[in-house]
Amino acid sequence: MSALEICPNCGAEITANAKFCRFCGFPIKRKTSNSSRVAVTRTQESSFPKTPQSSVTSQSEKTLQIERPPQEVLDLLYGRTRQQEISLEVKTALSELDKIKQKIEIGLIEQEEADEKIDAIKEKILQLKNEKAALKSGTLPVEEYVKKYQDLHEKLEKLENLYRSGQIQHQDIYLEKKKEYQEKISKILSDIRKERQKVEIWLTLLREDYDNIEKGIEKLKVSLNLDEITKEEYEEKLKDYSAQKEKLQKVLKELKRIYDTLP
Repeated sequence: MSALEICPNCGAEITANAKFCRFCGFPIKRKTSNSSRVAVTRTQESSFPKTPQSSVTSQSEKTLQIERPPQEVLDLLYGRTRQQEISLEVKTALSELDKIKQKIEIGLIEQEEADEKIDAIKEKILQLKNEKAALKSGTLPVEEYVKKYQDLHEKLEKLENLYRSGQIQHQDIYLEKKKEYQEKISKILSDIRKERQKVEIWLTLLREDYDNIEKGIEKLKVSLNLDEITKEEYEEKLKDYSAQKEKLQKVLKELKRIYDTLP
């Protein structure tokens, strides 16, 4: 049986080499580990887009269960970044169409050649639009909490302005509304803190996935140089790794952007 120790945060028994408490999610600082990262036990190695789940459960009054980011979350995060890229690519393609039309008007290109290029660009635009339509869209729960938090702050500020300007004459009405908004803000902030913890762990796990992909690419190159695999096998596997890496980069970029906006 593995040696046990006590979590300094919740007092639960955890394994001696644990990087975090499996009950409350508290990161365990160790001299040999990087304590600035949120550590989570992983059931198996994975890389985007496949995401097996593991959970961290809290013994607080309300149990907080944190899992690996579900596939729909990964698809949503990837979709946002890719949609922005597609919009730029369509804009560039439309600009190319305008340039070809201008060349036709001043006789710098033959009509037949122009028609071929125009058809190719239109086909590209159609493909991009179809890809964009198929991408996942929506919002994460933490973003909805942040929106509510911002709305409540705006209402509280408006209440203060109404009171200072004398449009609210009875102080008890002002204090009652102020207390109501402050309690709602406090509740929302509690929800945001839980979601922040979840996002922190997601970022940690996805960064580990990214590191594993880079290690996989390096191992692949070593295998090629040792003649353990053929050039064709190398290129096929490298293509798969590169596609996973590109998607994961987009997911991490969008998730980090969301994390940085949290109050």
